Amino acid sequence: MSNGEGESSSQEEIDINISNFSPIIAGVMILVAFFLVGSQFYQVVPPGTEGYKVTLGDVHDQELEPGLHLKKPFITSVDQLSTRTEAYTMSGKPGEGTKADSDSIEALTREGLNIEVDLTVRYHMNEGNAPRVYSNIGDQRAIQSKIVRPTIRSSVRSCSAKFSVNGIYSDKREQFSDCIANSTTDQFQEVKGFDVEKVQLRNVMLPNKVSSAIQEKEAAQQRIETKENQIQVEKMEKKRKIVEAQGIARSNQIIGSSLSKQYLSWYWIQEGLKKGDALYITGNPAQVPGASGLPQNSSAGTSSPLLTKDIGGDLGADLGNYTENQEGMYEGMNATAQ
Repeated sequence: MSNGEGESSSQEEIDINISNFSPIIAGVMILVAFFLVGSQFYQVVPPGTEGYKVTLGDVHDQELEPGLHLKKPFITSVDQLSTRTEAYTMSGKPGEGTKADSDSIEALTREGLNIEVDLTVRYHMNEGNAPRVYSNIGDQRAIQSKIVRPTIRSSVRSCSAKFSVNGIYSDKREQFSDCIANSTTDQFQEVKGFDVEKVQLRNVMLPNKVSSAIQEKEAAQQRIETKENQIQVEKMEKKRKIVEAQGIARSNQIIGSSLSKQYLSWYWIQEGLKKGDALYITGNPAQVPGASGLPQNSSAGTSSPLLTKDIGGDLGADLGNYTENQEGMYEGMNATAQ
């Protein structure tokens, strides 16, 4: 009896505990049901997007701005398209473009040579177009596959046919990029609802033989320009030396024409006086500029050969000898003075 009574009391305690938690469980279930059902009555459109309603496959014409919007439960859905700037990249390096695999655009140049082009297009959908774009084109992936990729490929191929491979590789690269941008913009405007912000030409890959030939040509052109610059420098140096020589010749001509016998005599005597030399004049001192008051040499045989000559004569050679033989002249003058 005691065991039966104990089991019945335990069962009663369990029943009491369950009954205590029943209101809590019921409340949680009601809340879950409210959120599950309540979410069917509203939808939030996030920032940077524009929403549209679809009821049983019918797209509503009214676009939805970012924020909270009510809808019919279970039969109406709210989706959205991005109005932010989107970038679509086509690249030959796997993992670098929008697609995981190599996605370069192959095109032919004006000469019929094959090139591969990598580029990025930045675009955005204009506000107020989400319902129409979704009805006519589809979601974000459909926009890329139906509009963006075909437009880029068409623009690149139509523009590459207008340029030579040398132009695309060098001086016409910017014009080639502008052509792609203009063509892409025009085709996007035909679709309506989109604007192209920028087309960035990332890389142009040429056939190996063509690339090597162009690089060799550019290297040869650089060598030619270097030689031409050297020739110009040498010509300028030659002109400089000619002008310098003409200036020196003219200077010597002016100096030579201005030297008279009287000036040379005066200059020779004045330099001698500055150095304290003993000067002796043979002949008439009055006929020698600057020689007035100098003693005459009474004995020509005992004086220096340089000093016993008539100072009033031709002094050109004497001045040269005087400059080269100063020490001998000084010795002769001292001997004469003794």
